[in-house]
Amino acid sequence: SSALGLQAEETPTLNGDWQKGPREVFMLGLGESHMYQGFVSPNNICGKMKFFIPTSVNVDRSDYQKIGAPGITLHSFYVPDITFVHDLVQTDGLSPSDIMKNEFDEDAFVFRGPAGCSWQIIAKSSTNHQPITELNVELTND
Repeated sequence: SSALGLQAEETPTLNGDWQKGPREVFMLGLGESHMYQGFVSPNNICGKMKFFIPTSVNVDRSDYQKIGAPGITLHSFYVPDITFVHDLVQTDGLSPSDIMKNEFDEDAFVFRGPAGCSWQIIAKSSTNHQPITELNVELTND
């Protein structure tokens, strides 16, 4: 995820059935656990991305996580320069797919990150909500 400019909150944490919250939320069976990894943007303005990665034996459907595959979730990340990000991901040794059109006719590629999460990177030059890049403070007499 460093290729995407995200920063890890901390090292991955193991949680499991011994904790009431994760046991109930993730419906963990006896002895089941998961790894938690959180990421923030470099300037911490876009919220957090949280990943919960099961460590128990599950049916692996990750091969179905590809552009245009219905019903399989990918983490989508919009970037203005898809070729630049594709090169970064490739340089990090994460074996990205070729850049191709997804089901919405957007240029996109996919790759699997080091934690096993699949990402779809989509070319998009602008968004409805631009990031705040400076802080403006206005003093009032109230």
